[in-house]
Parts: sequence; C-alpha cells; structure tokens
Amino acid sequence: MFKFSTTEQKRQRGVFVQTDIKRRGIAYIWAAIFLIIFILLAGLSFDAARAFVAAHQLQNAADAAALAGACLVRVSEPNARQKAIDIAYENFVIGARVRLDKNEDNADPDNGDIIVGIYDRSSKTFIPTTTDPNAVKVIAKRTEDSLNGSLPLIFGPIAGVNDVDITRSAIAVSIGTTGAGLITLDKCCGLTTDGTKVSLDVNNDGAIQINADGHCSKYVKFASCPDITAAAFNVVDISFTDVCLNDADFPDGVNAGVPRIEDPLCPGGPGSLPCLPEPSAGIHHTGLTIKNGETLTLEPGVHIIDGGLIVNNGGTLIANNVMLFIQTGILDVKGQIIITPPESGTYEGVAIFQSRSNPEEASIGSSSGSSGIYVEGTLYFPNNTLSVTSNDATTLVGNQLIVGCLELIGNSSFIINYDGRNPVPALKSFLVR
Repeated sequence: MFKFSTTEQKRQRGVFVQTDIKRRGIAYIWAAIFLIIFILLAGLSFDAARAFVAAHQLQNAADAAALAGACLVRVSEPNARQKAIDIAYENFVIGARVRLDKNEDNADPDNGDIIVGIYDRSSKTFIPTTTDPNAVKVIAKRTEDSLNGSLPLIFGPIAGVNDVDITRSAIAVSIGTTGAGLITLDKCCGLTTDGTKVSLDVNNDGAIQINADGHCSKYVKFASCPDITAAAFNVVDISFTDVCLNDADFPDGVNAGVPRIEDPLCPGGPGSLPCLPEPSAGIHHTGLTIKNGETLTLEPGVHIIDGGLIVNNGGTLIANNVMLFIQTGILDVKGQIIITPPESGTYEGVAIFQSRSNPEEASIGSSSGSSGIYVEGTLYFPNNTLSVTSNDATTLVGNQLIVGCLELIGNSSFIINYDGRNPVPALKSFLVR
C-alpha cells in the first residue's frame, strides 16, 4: 500500500532538510572558532610553560653565580665578578647560555647584572658598595636590555606578543676567613701540642687549615687541651672531631671535610716562589753554627745555607730584612733568634724558606726568657715538620706558617700575627635571598 505526501507534507519535509543543512554549517563555523581558541590556549600554555622553565633556569644561574662570586668578593672584587660571569655562562636558559655584564663600577644597584655590597645579617638588608664588600647580588635577565635579549615566544606572535621579559635575582653572603695563618700541607700529620699550658693565637681573621685526611693518628693530637684562638679551624678529614675544640671558640666554626688548600707558594700557586733563590747576601757552604755566648748579625738580603743552621743555647742570631734559605742540613735553634723578612723583592715577607728538596726536620726552641724567639714574616717548611719549643710567656712565630706539620712544645702562648699575606680563601658562601 502506497502513501502519497501532500504538498504541505513535502513542503514541510523540505524545510526540515534545509534547516538541518543550515545547522550543520553553523556547527562547522563554531568548531573552527573553538579550534582556533584551543590552539591559542594550547599555545599560551606552551609559552607560559616555556617562560616558567626559563624563570627556573635563570634562578638557578643567579643562585650559582652569586654563590661563586661571594666566595671571592672579600679577596678580590674583580675576580668575584669574573667568577660570577663564568659560572653563569655554564648555565643555559632555553638552550642559550646565561650572560652577565660585569657592572664594574657598581653603578646600577637596582638593575645591574652583578652588584657587590655589604649584607647586614641582623637587619637582612643589602647595601651596594665597593668598600669592604661581603656579598654579591646577581640579577640574571632575559630582557630587552640584557645581553641575551628578551625570551622569544613561539605562539605569542599569533596574539601580537613576540617576546617576554624575565628577571630573577639572588644574593649570597660570604663568611669565613680571607686566608690562613697556619697551613699544614702533609696528608698524614698536621698539628700536635705537648704541654700543659699551650695556647695558639692566630690573629687578624686568620684561619687554621689542616690538610691531613685523617688516615694517621697524629694529624691532630693534643697532649692536653690547648687554648686555640682563630677565625676558623678547618680540617680536610670529613670525620674530624675533637673534644678540645668547641665551635664557640671559633667565630666561623670548626669545619670538617673542607677542601684541601694547596701550597700557595708552590710554583703555580698565588704566591709562587722559585725553588732556588738567587743569593743577594751570600752563600754559607759549610752551614752556620752560633755557639754559647756568641752573637751573629747577618747582612740584609737572601742568605743560602748549605749544611744547616745551628744556634746553640746561649747564642743569638739577629737577621733583620733577611730571608734564610735552608738548602741542605737541619735548622736547630736553641738560643735567641730575632728575624724580620725582606721588605721588597721576590722573597718579600718570607723569613725562613726550607728547600722543598731538603728532608731534614726543623726545630726552633728557646728557654731563655720572654725574648727568646721573635720571628716576623712567613715561615715556609713545605715538606718538613717544624717543632717550636718555648716556655716564654709569649712566643711570636711569624705572620704565617706554611709547614708540612707543626709541633708546639712547652708552656707558652704561641702567636701568629696573620696579616692577610698569601691569601688562599677559606671562605663559605650561602644564599640569603
């Protein structure tokens, strides 16, 4: 049985078909609009993530550069700036190395890439200054005026935004010492004392550095607890502890597991000295021996001694503006010695230098009274144990000791008047902002 549609039914069915076609056309338009919006949102999310990663990478670079610069800022401001630049350059932001401007004159404290200054830990404020700085502020940037420019966006240009500016900053402060008044170089032995009233004072912000790694029992050994004063007591051995040493006695603490300090006077070191000096005052081929009741006064300059130097009890050695180079033989002093180092030249500031190839131990001792030992300058015994014996009330043993090992014997206050010479940083830095 067949049914025939009326004209009205055909007309209505035609309307339905046309309406359905129109609705499908509008759906395509809306789909296209939503697709564009989705692409823009996806692009925005991608660029936002890209900017977030860049900010994180910039922060890492700023942190690392500030920490590195702070370790050197109290020793050398130019070196601190360069170190910050070098460390920042090792970091990448979206594939591009981080580049910092030195800002050498510290002229732009708000926007400069590297700013040195003083950080007041009590008030938690950073004051830009090149006078005795203790902190470094690093601003790592991807901005229009930075060395790398703004961070380009991938999808941003669709919305008319080609790039974005990102800035991250960090402040690191330095604590610790700018050098060590006592450095023991040997990996086995370090500092020992033998006496009931031994004290050791390293003055003027000088640290004690013990390079021994702790595999030998003698590397730090006290017969009875000495009274030690220093800016810090640093030991390479990571497991170092000693009941005699209390953090309260050292402003920057007793530090175990610190990096080894290499010989600063060794060739290649910051204060490199030649292995064999030119004698400017003479060569003593058969050594020097000063007997009881004798006084020997040396001419200023460099004296090379072959065969050792012996000052017997009751003898006196006076050597002003002199460096003694002990090429062979022992150094055995039991009498009175008064030594001041050269004030100029290659060996400026060095009072006694025992040859690196001389294996003999060295001993300086006195029991003659408060003026038995008076030595200024650097005492350098890189491969030897230096034993200092005194029962004087105070015993001045130079401005810096660089020795294989050090033994302090007797009942005296041994004083090292460190004056910042041969500065090998014994510093720590940490982020404050």
